[in-house]
Amino acid sequence: MNVLVSACIVGDNCKYSGRNNYNPDILHFSEEDNIIKICPKLLAKMTVPRKSAEIAAGVVKDIEDFTMM
Repeated sequence: MNVLVSACIVGDNCKYSGRNNYNPDILHFSEEDNIIKICPKLLAKMTVPRKSAEIAAGVVKDIEDFTMM
């Protein structure tokens, strides 16, 4: 079976900070599956590193937007 997994969880340095969220359990959990790693942020052409961002009321806002409030 093919399983989509966030690239940062399998160790790719694609988080906003330029780091990852490596979790070895995900690889062990899916030993029998074909893991396809993806990074939605990179697919959206976001840079690494980049400003921290969150979705608020359906709008993506970066850390500077929140500090202005």
